[in-house]
Amino acid sequence: MGFVSTVLGFSGFGIGSVVGLVIGYYLFIYFQPNDVKDPVIRPLVEHDSQTLLKLLPEIPLWVKNPDFDRVDWLNRFIEYMWPYLDKAICKTAKTIAKPIIAEQIVKYKIDSVEFETLTLGALPPTFQGMKVYITEEKELIMEPLMKWAGNPNILIAVKAFGLRATVQVVDLQVFAYPRIILKPLVPTFPCFAKIQVSLMEKPHVDFGLKLLGADAMAIPGLYRFVQELMKDQVAKMYLWPKTLEVPIMDPKKAMKKPVGILHVKVVRATKLRKKDLMGGADPFVKFKLSDDKLPSKKTSVKHSNLNPEWNEDFTIIVKDPETQVLELHVFDWEKVGKHEQMGINVVPLKELTPDEPKVVTLDLLKSLDPEDVRNEKSRGQLELELVYRPFKEDEARTDDDPNAVEKAPDGTPDGGGLLVVIVHQAQDLEGKHHTNPYVHLVFKGEERKTKFVKKNRDPRWDEEFEFMLDEPPANDKLHMEVFSVSSRLGLLHPKENLGYVDISLADVGTCQEDSDLDSSKYGTKAVLKALIDAFHYQGVTAIADIVINHRCGTKRDERGIWCIFEGGGPDNRLNWGPSFICRDDTLFSDGKGNLDSGAGYEVAPGIDHLNPIVQNELIEWMNWLKTEVGFDGWRFDFARGYSPNITRLYIERTSPDFAVGEIWTALTYETDGKPVYNQDQHRTEILNWIQGSGGVTTAFDFTTKMILRDAVQGELWRMKDPGFYDHLFHWGLLDEISKLIAIRKRNRVNKTSGMDIMQQKQDIYVVMIDMKVMVKKPTAPKSPNLPSPNPFKSHHTIPSMGAASSREDRLSDSSDEEEEEQETTKNDPQIEPKSTKFHTPQKTTTHSPSSSSSLDDIDSRLKALNLKYNTKQGMRNAVKLYLHIGGNTPNAKWVVSEKLTNYVFVKKKSDEGSDDEGEDEGDLWVLEVGSKVRARVGPGMQLKSSGNQRRVDFVANGVWALNFFSDEEFKGFVRRYEECLFENTYGFEANESNKVKVYGKDFLGWANPEAADETMWEDAEDGFGKKGDATLMRGSEGLREEYEEVADGVGGIQSLALGALDNSFLVSGSGVQVVKNFSHGIHGKGVYVSFSDGKNYKRDVSASSAHLTPKKGLLMRAETNMMLMSPASDEKPHSRGVHQLDIETGRIVSEWKFEKDGTDITMRDITNDSKGDQLDPSGSTFLGLDDNRLCRWDMRDKHGIVQNIASASASPVLNWTQGHQFTRGTNFQCFASTGDGSIVVGSVDGKIRLYSSNSMRQAKTAFPGLGSPITHVDVTYDGKWVLGTTDTYLILISTLFIDKDGKTKTGFSGRMANKIAAPRLLKLTPLDSHLAGANNKFHGGQFSWVTEQGKHERHLVAMVGNFSVIWNFQQVKDSSHECYRNQQGLKSCYCYKIVLKDDSIVDSRFMHDKFAVSDSPEAPLVVATPMKVSSFSISSAC
Repeated sequence: MGFVSTVLGFSGFGIGSVVGLVIGYYLFIYFQPNDVKDPVIRPLVEHDSQTLLKLLPEIPLWVKNPDFDRVDWLNRFIEYMWPYLDKAICKTAKTIAKPIIAEQIVKYKIDSVEFETLTLGALPPTFQGMKVYITEEKELIMEPLMKWAGNPNILIAVKAFGLRATVQVVDLQVFAYPRIILKPLVPTFPCFAKIQVSLMEKPHVDFGLKLLGADAMAIPGLYRFVQELMKDQVAKMYLWPKTLEVPIMDPKKAMKKPVGILHVKVVRATKLRKKDLMGGADPFVKFKLSDDKLPSKKTSVKHSNLNPEWNEDFTIIVKDPETQVLELHVFDWEKVGKHEQMGINVVPLKELTPDEPKVVTLDLLKSLDPEDVRNEKSRGQLELELVYRPFKEDEARTDDDPNAVEKAPDGTPDGGGLLVVIVHQAQDLEGKHHTNPYVHLVFKGEERKTKFVKKNRDPRWDEEFEFMLDEPPANDKLHMEVFSVSSRLGLLHPKENLGYVDISLADVGTCQEDSDLDSSKYGTKAVLKALIDAFHYQGVTAIADIVINHRCGTKRDERGIWCIFEGGGPDNRLNWGPSFICRDDTLFSDGKGNLDSGAGYEVAPGIDHLNPIVQNELIEWMNWLKTEVGFDGWRFDFARGYSPNITRLYIERTSPDFAVGEIWTALTYETDGKPVYNQDQHRTEILNWIQGSGGVTTAFDFTTKMILRDAVQGELWRMKDPGFYDHLFHWGLLDEISKLIAIRKRNRVNKTSGMDIMQQKQDIYVVMIDMKVMVKKPTAPKSPNLPSPNPFKSHHTIPSMGAASSREDRLSDSSDEEEEEQETTKNDPQIEPKSTKFHTPQKTTTHSPSSSSSLDDIDSRLKALNLKYNTKQGMRNAVKLYLHIGGNTPNAKWVVSEKLTNYVFVKKKSDEGSDDEGEDEGDLWVLEVGSKVRARVGPGMQLKSSGNQRRVDFVANGVWALNFFSDEEFKGFVRRYEECLFENTYGFEANESNKVKVYGKDFLGWANPEAADETMWEDAEDGFGKKGDATLMRGSEGLREEYEEVADGVGGIQSLALGALDNSFLVSGSGVQVVKNFSHGIHGKGVYVSFSDGKNYKRDVSASSAHLTPKKGLLMRAETNMMLMSPASDEKPHSRGVHQLDIETGRIVSEWKFEKDGTDITMRDITNDSKGDQLDPSGSTFLGLDDNRLCRWDMRDKHGIVQNIASASASPVLNWTQGHQFTRGTNFQCFASTGDGSIVVGSVDGKIRLYSSNSMRQAKTAFPGLGSPITHVDVTYDGKWVLGTTDTYLILISTLFIDKDGKTKTGFSGRMANKIAAPRLLKLTPLDSHLAGANNKFHGGQFSWVTEQGKHERHLVAMVGNFSVIWNFQQVKDSSHECYRNQQGLKSCYCYKIVLKDDSIVDSRFMHDKFAVSDSPEAPLVVATPMKVSSFSISSAC
């Protein structure tokens, strides 16, 4: 029976298994979903940033967060040092753990715990990024993100009760985000006294744990429990604000603070060696402590004495008795020449017992080298008496009486000690001739002085000085005097006194722990109340000075920091500790307070005013001052130190009769230390604080105070406040403004009055104020001088621009014209001053403008008062300001904006520096003219100078002109402008050394054009036109529109591909339009090849070609093929490949990929190998450019065999035949080729590099540029001239130079000599630049097109907005041309013609010179807008 059961069992198992497999397979097939789709695979570049972050969570923080910096250098350093760091860390860990383990094993009756193996493995930790905080404290705060996935081997053996067990930690992973604070920073290596480490978030710790060889973490639930337990325990100990503090050195020693006094008595010397010819010597002793910057002490001279006795006493300040030594030198005094040393020795201070006198007898040595055999010879002995008395601080009180006076420690001299004076800063200094201040200190005949600070009215020194005190200084004074010393050599005004202060040391005492009003030396509480009552009796309000931003501690905490505050009362009110200090005040805080809500204060702890306890107790104290003492109001000291909302809270909860805040900040100054004229920014800061407090308080008007201070010191012109003086006198609005003031006073209208806007339309504005006053402002009548909404009626009209001086350019000073200009200024809303608050309604009769002598009338009134004042001759940087109005209409004109104002160059933050929009770039120079012009100094100003008129024109939210009163003032302005432009561009001061650093020694002619070689501009080989024959180009003369075509397709024209044979091509976003070439332009549309429908693709071309949106077309192979380049994304121009268009069949025949060494790469631009290479029928190569690559691509394979694109199953790969991949930093932008294949490359940093046709690895010449990025570059056929395009100008460079053999060469063939020609700049006039639009930039600057040796380019063309701008090449090169006369610095050409279109111009090029006809020596110009293309012929007069 058992046998049968066994057989049946096996049979049943076998049958059941088979049946189960069959049923399972059936169910798997039957229930398999049918709607499963293949995953969509998309390139990374097509995803947005959020999707990328989800797909790639391991992207480093420095990529995702701009606050984090890359620290690859640190990771590389740790990687190289890791084998040594591993051993050092493990050794240190064993040393630290050994005593801890020995202490703990006794408690648990464990015999021993030992490390059998301890190594951190071969994988070092890596830092993903680091954030660094900049504070005003002496500390460095870093927050690195550390990740460590290591392979450590930590094996611990535990013995207990006769048994042995092993614990092994493996596969450790630690992800932590710590905060590391190095503080305080000290002037002793390693430059910080301690390290504080905190964790900003819970760390991630993962590891494997083996007990007796088994994986303990495999126990269910243990892994997660251990993980959470470790996170919580570590967080409890070190999560911010809790810290792990590692002391490095004693901060007191590191800061080199005085810790005691060394008393030195030089008794005598014996058996000195003879030094004089007569057998004697004149000895004296000179000594000092090591590492002490103070002058050495020295005794008197004992003449002709080899056993002198001095018995002279000295005191020296000791800063580190453990390391300092007393260095003593005995010299033989010489009347003439250097004193001869007789011997030397030292006394280490650590050998002295504190407070115990010690007599020391020293053998004099030749040197301190113990190996020096010369020390064996006897040189005499020196006898000293030394006493080291350390300072004693914080002695505990033994007297129970709280009012008892603390007794000085034993050994302290009566009233003696050390006076330490720290000179921090000065404010608001002003010298008559210069302001280079330093402080001279005098105390009891001893003198000290700080270093001097150049050109600073608010200097900061932070220098410490020490004076010895031998007796009580109660009757002594410290005299501090501020001087200014001239920074230049000269006998006139070498030094001047800026002021002094005497500080009585009787007023400098110690802070008692318990203090009240009765303990003040100025009187008791009863006396103060009586004084306030006397004030009230006379109707005077008593204001208390409330100093609550910061507070000085009365005791130290356990860290030794003065941060314990006591209120002085019987309760605990106002008794605060370090947790009541703002946590970003790291010098005093314990990290538990709130962040500071205002400005920091370095001298004392900043109180946390966001703490409710602080708020309530201060409010109680202030109410006590009101009710108990009798004060009526508050003056808030350093009110910037906390939020104005806090001030509002204190005022609302104490209800003072009056409150005022001290909002003191420094004025804005010029480079010479004088305040700038316009201080609106300074006043705005005060107003913002008042508004932030809800308007419940006032503030001291420091702005007006400081302006008036300078005004009464010989600068009365400063009282001509912008927005007030002009309105009253220049505009003749005295009567109207007086009436408005009377209305406001009569109806009590003020800044808090309510306004009800009753009507607000385009033609009228009506507002009711306080239901008392109604203000109605109608629309100003249309001025005939205003431009029409569209001054350019049609693109057929070519306005007159870039012409010579005309009525529109003339600045006239005639009285009739000035009256007309003043009236225009008054009525033209375009130039209505921003500071005008009220406008009188228009009447049938207008107020007559003030006469031109209004300034003289004011002067005569002031003279009648016998006041000292300055006229325009005394005003600094005085100018006359003009504004251009009317745009490009016939009524356009210059009007006087300010008859007399001044300008200043001032350095400001970029976000507050000008009215221009731009990114924050730090401190930049800004030009301010009066109250109306504020412009960042840069190419965007389009500044044009005219020396013969003493005039500069520029753009700054309008077109302005400055007229100077003398040639010197004009030249000074231009020189200062160029200095500021250099510093804004390169970040360096404009001195000679920095110019050499920027331009290089070979290109100093660019910085100093007057010293450059101008002979290269003559171009003797240029055969057309003679020097001086060219006529000035005026407006539209010589230009005629021949053809105009409307483009087909979708997306608009992107670029032109002009042919030299029968056809040219319009490249659009969806296809290519073929047009015919004629002698007067392109005309007659032919075939349109569309890419949007995919019909014009060869069957084998990849389907991705359907995404073809070309931006550029490159003609090749005798113009039968075109390479189309499409950007991979809308943000960047880079492309992964090109599409080949067969023009004869009208089809895309291939999609070529860019690849190097098997890796896909991108290109940002392509061009032909040479100027005429597109005409070569066998050409198969072209040039490519990327940010850091320059190469040549070949459509043949590496063996030179043409690839069979017809049978290619995948996209063929272009062959990289020549080129170089540069290290990061070249930032190539654009390139072009010459007739012989040489290459010019433009970069983002403004540099232009020249490469020969034989090598792309190293540039033959690198022009430094002028700082603006080169966006397009072109070169003449012969390579003699390079044209670079920037956003605001074109730069024309001569590559010619004469080598050492006297031969003329170009920079493509060799390194240019140091005598290099300065470039020419091609610019628009400020007016034309303004009309072109602030957001429109130059692009696509090119020469006319020639492809034969011996022919020369005649014109240059570039686009900006709706303008196509044309320059005559010969005129640009002609140094004697009238356009260059009276110019300073680099020569700028303003002679050009403009073709104006009614849409933005995308491309503008000259056709091949073969299409030039007899009456037009230049080929036609083709101008393309997105929807149209036009052809213009140019006459021989151009």
